[in-house]
Amino acid sequence: MKKNKIENHVKYGLEAIDDGLTIEVNLKKLLLMYKTFEELISFFHQPGHYTKIEDIEEFMGNKNTGMFSILSQIYYQDFDGILPQNIKDILESDEFYNPVKQYYKTKSDLHPSDGYPT
Repeated sequence: MKKNKIENHVKYGLEAIDDGLTIEVNLKKLLLMYKTFEELISFFHQPGHYTKIEDIEEFMGNKNTGMFSILSQIYYQDFDGILPQNIKDILESDEFYNPVKQYYKTKSDLHPSDGYPT
């Protein structure tokens, strides 16, 4: 199966959303999202920040610490409180399921010996 560019994977299905639709967002949560993107860009814009895989592992952390913990909070908690149910339903619909695989392995692609991180 052909692999997907990350740009295509992330943007898949978004053309179906009306540009005029809006939601109300708590300013503190929005600023957390902004600062999270700011930090991701600040780290990844300069390849010198991650010369070894350990640099990325330290920056990303896990579900309890580091950037991954912040991303998890935003994805699993903050978005859940921000997005109306009809939008959650749209995001989970086949309309947003890209049949072309991502460039990375998903959990279902991994063999147990690959050691899926927690």
